[in-house]
Amino acid sequence: MIPISINNITYGTGAYQGPQDLSGLLYVAWDDTHLYLAFQVTDDRFVQRASGRYLYRGDSTEILVDTNLFGDQNLRALNGDDYQLGFSPGNPVGQNPEVWLWYPRSMARQATEVRIAALPWTHGYQIEVAVPWSTLGVYPQPGLRVGFNAAISDNDTPGTQVQQSMASTSAFRRLTNPTTWGELVLLP
Repeated sequence: MIPISINNITYGTGAYQGPQDLSGLLYVAWDDTHLYLAFQVTDDRFVQRASGRYLYRGDSTEILVDTNLFGDQNLRALNGDDYQLGFSPGNPVGQNPEVWLWYPRSMARQATEVRIAALPWTHGYQIEVAVPWSTLGVYPQPGLRVGFNAAISDNDTPGTQVQQSMASTSAFRRLTNPTTWGELVLLP
């Protein structure tokens, strides 16, 4: 399995202090029932006081998925086939990790069907998630292509709930513009 680098700073460049402050690797796998993600996040100071729809205001990870890539590949706005899921490692790491579904907006909620686990590690934290394909409204098969982006949010100020910077798999990532994301291909 080849790791995907998460090291393009797409928000908060002024707060960013280098790869030891915020960077990561993502490993992706799949089967007939789930999309599996393993984030290894490098973060020199862990701060996560936010939860629910605001979990991005602390140290956390997220994915964006366009499930109809070829049907609307030139559409520069979110629609009902675009998903955004956020993953909090909890506070402390591993205690009460959670998942929030922001988009599609009509489905926004805590996504309790997504399995999540988190652990601290020497240079930050690790998060593993199993997202049911049914959450994304997708029937997986080899060769399936979806729009995809993964990102890490960072907060380095204890006692606050603020997103100070974000690293992404795409250098041009814009949340509401799926044409700025990358692509994920399901291999056999």
